[in-house]
Amino acid sequence: GGVEGYRASNPGREMTLGEPGEPLVVVGSPDLLALLLDKLVGNALDFARPGSAVEVEVHRYGRTGTLSVRNDGPPLPSSMDGHLFESMVSVRAGAGAGAGDAARGPHLGLGLYIVRLVAACHGGSAAAHDRPDGRGVIVTVTLPLSGGPGGG
Repeated sequence: GGVEGYRASNPGREMTLGEPGEPLVVVGSPDLLALLLDKLVGNALDFARPGSAVEVEVHRYGRTGTLSVRNDGPPLPSSMDGHLFESMVSVRAGAGAGAGDAARGPHLGLGLYIVRLVAACHGGSAAAHDRPDGRGVIVTVTLPLSGGPGGG
């Protein structure tokens, strides 16, 4: 249901959702997990080319679930390798033409840092990679899944 809210609040932006066809249950805080999704999608929208789609995909790999958000935009700066998920990291495209920070593109700020913290407190992790086709970035959060009814 989360993606519907982003579609409503970002009219004109195409958002696709790929689901595994089964509910994936993560034990943790619904509010924190909603915040994690909010930061992932917000980051993808900030860096996406205008008018391009943002794709959200959920997959199961055994006892692990992944949430991937991919956009169509600039690749990750090589200088940021290993630092994207730290506090207040700034990623800007080019020097721009003045007029303050806004002219130089979006700022990661605390977004991916929060993603990493929420993933970690749920026993998971987060990673960012350039798309194989070179047309953007994929940020993936990996979380352990609950064993389901009666399991552990």
